[in-house]
Amino acid sequence: MRMREGVILHTTVNGLPVQYDNAPNPNMVPGLIRYIEAGVAPGSFILGVLRNDLMEACRQADDINQRLLFDWALWLHNYAPPDCYGSREKVGNWLAYQRDAYVAVVESKHRAEGS
Repeated sequence: MRMREGVILHTTVNGLPVQYDNAPNPNMVPGLIRYIEAGVAPGSFILGVLRNDLMEACRQADDINQRLLFDWALWLHNYAPPDCYGSREKVGNWLAYQRDAYVAVVESKHRAEGS
């Protein structure tokens, strides 16, 4: 794992590399990390992008992200786990799986600390 200023830049999720430092808009990285690693739903723009819902992504994008839609598609394809994007179903499955996995890790850590 490589970090800069407290932000993870490269990590592995489910055995696959993720490179956050290549994200088109660095302001979106904290939400991406929460989504990819902990199963926390991102904001509506990123959710539209992840679900492959162009109309929703365009409606929800701010001025910066409107110009970066193509770059977001390239980032997902090149740097994000393929199971975390592509359709509503895939995003829903990712949210549920990552959330359950994150909770299991936290509960295990609490049990270990309580021993």
